[in-house]
Amino acid sequence: MWETEREGMEVGKAVGAAWLLACAALLLAPAEGLRGQEAREGDPELDGLEQVEELHGCFSVSYRFAEDGRRDVFSDDYSLDEPVLQWNGVERSGEGRWTIQNFLVAQDRAMSHFYEEWLHEGDGKWTQKVWGGTPGDDSAELRYSCTAPWRMNLWECEAGEAAKPIRDTNREDYQALHRRNKILVTPEGWIHSQRNEKRTEEGDVAAYELGWVVYDRVDDDRCSPAHEEGRR
Repeated sequence: MWETEREGMEVGKAVGAAWLLACAALLLAPAEGLRGQEAREGDPELDGLEQVEELHGCFSVSYRFAEDGRRDVFSDDYSLDEPVLQWNGVERSGEGRWTIQNFLVAQDRAMSHFYEEWLHEGDGKWTQKVWGGTPGDDSAELRYSCTAPWRMNLWECEAGEAAKPIRDTNREDYQALHRRNKILVTPEGWIHSQRNEKRTEEGDVAAYELGWVVYDRVDDDRCSPAHEEGRR
């Protein structure tokens, strides 16, 4: 693949350095989350709310899904080598309910990606519902739902069976995705890691997949086309 062995080593060092930086964010983030938890200590109605609100903003998002080397999201077949720009607009939409609408931003345009609802269930537990479509759209499809507590700045949940992701729409070797999600809020943004099983109609595992989606916070002005779109 590389012209010389030396060039390959240099690329490997760069990838390794990026991975170490991401791991460092995971190690350092809990102290930041604890400070936010202490600020709301004694008020169970607000447990986890600060973390949900931190999902708001403009992010440079990198998607990495590893399966078998051929159908990985960062392989030649699946592309998505470069980060995408995404706006997450958070607003309170009811009692104990917050809605996050996600827009992809490119070439001064914004396109609705998906939206999610976070419902406070009490005792620190939150339910995340992820929908395909836009809020208020009768055709919106519930893709998966999961309930778990926030522990400092970490939310970990096994969603069970979920709809096949858009990236695998044309695949016929499996019908549903069994999801295990982790969301970790850091000072620089947040990280969504996944441990997935791709299952057939009979429940057999056709493939295992690991996902690593990094949301790096950038200036909100970079997502300005989505600000107007979100108000419509």
